Amino acid sequence: MTDDLDSPDTGNHRKQVELIPTGGEAKFWPTETREHSVLERICEPLLRKHPMGMRHLWLGDSGMGKTIANMLLIAWIRRRKLVQLTLTVDDKNAHEVQYEGGLLRTNPSELRSKPPTGDEKSRADHVVFRGIANTRRPGPDVDNLIFDTAEMSWSVVREHSTQVLLNIDELADATNGHQGWRDTTVAQTYRKGRAVGISVLATTQMPQLLPREAFGLSETIGIFRMSARELDYLAKYRVIEPSEVDSIEALEVGEFRLFQKSQPLDPKVYKFEL
Repeated sequence: MTDDLDSPDTGNHRKQVELIPTGGEAKFWPTETREHSVLERICEPLLRKHPMGMRHLWLGDSGMGKTIANMLLIAWIRRRKLVQLTLTVDDKNAHEVQYEGGLLRTNPSELRSKPPTGDEKSRADHVVFRGIANTRRPGPDVDNLIFDTAEMSWSVVREHSTQVLLNIDELADATNGHQGWRDTTVAQTYRKGRAVGISVLATTQMPQLLPREAFGLSETIGIFRMSARELDYLAKYRVIEPSEVDSIEALEVGEFRLFQKSQPLDPKVYKFEL
């Protein structure tokens, strides 16, 4: 479905925005010959007859819609039972839970000591770790929460033949601030998790802090509007072509472009139906 919107960069040019419906059925890949939806393209490794973990990255300035897009993508994945367990790190906002509907715990240690009981068991396949935002008291920094959650993903796939989705709301928190990981757990998850059934979804507004492999190993990247500095960084390392900078700067709230590995940046502009 498309929606004509006035392009913000010129008065006489109109851009096509393709709205993404979050209903419908996912099809096995690649046996179907029809055109695949953007959600199926993002989730392609999970849709194979022999599924593998997927790696997708959302980039964008604060308030551009990447967290909402990520929530809708996770909901789509879970409705189709493409993964059996979702582990989310969501500690940015002490006033509200961004990833609603899950089993809330402070960290993996609390989940082990306080397993789900009663009505909680119905939400046990969608765990949301709130970290410091849950306690509002000093505690382990978010980077340690990310590392512990990644290690829990590995523990699950070692003990069970299952698909696990690791969702990191701000991936830059796992870095050392100089394009390196602060711990090897996330690095190993990006490099080797795919083969054992660990998927990684992540968002960031600071791509210049990420290690190069976060881009190179992601099969798809959704790019929302970003500031010129971040876009120049992406262009420098060939994540996008320099000629695409102006069009990405002109995106409106909720709109994104899709990069797919080994392919040029998709010319379409996408937006989730809300």
